[in-house]
Amino acid sequence: GLGLGLGRGWGQAGDPNRDLSGDDDETSQKPLALILKRVFFSLTLWVCDMRLYYVTLNSEAEARQLGQILLERQLAVCVNWFPITCLYRWQGKLVEEPEVVLIIKTQAGYFDAITEVIREHVPYTQFTAELTPTTVNGGFLAWLTAEVPERARD
Repeated sequence: GLGLGLGRGWGQAGDPNRDLSGDDDETSQKPLALILKRVFFSLTLWVCDMRLYYVTLNSEAEARQLGQILLERQLAVCVNWFPITCLYRWQGKLVEEPEVVLIIKTQAGYFDAITEVIREHVPYTQFTAELTPTTVNGGFLAWLTAEVPERARD
């Protein structure tokens, strides 16, 4: 949903859409004002140190395994994987084959730790790219910050 707080769970610990605006006295606000405040906070874009990792793998089983390890070690807040078809040039020929993309959502400063987990569990060379979003919605950023510790800058 949109995180409007109209259903269960608004403001609970771990809720990615919890109200971080500092005004917790919802009883003093009119329903429309409360809804508008929640919509604004959920849709507002925030500057962040979030990172996305785009990793190509051979199977969904590899993606699932890596995702579980990364989440258990608090190296990621969320992972997504999906099958793709890859077409590339190799030794002068065009090659087409299936792959699985794993997208890892995390904080800045985790590149070495994430690539080490991948090397431990994937014996072949794969593509790993670190992408840097400049802004994300406030609700997601609150969830990310609550689940994955920020790393000290080098």
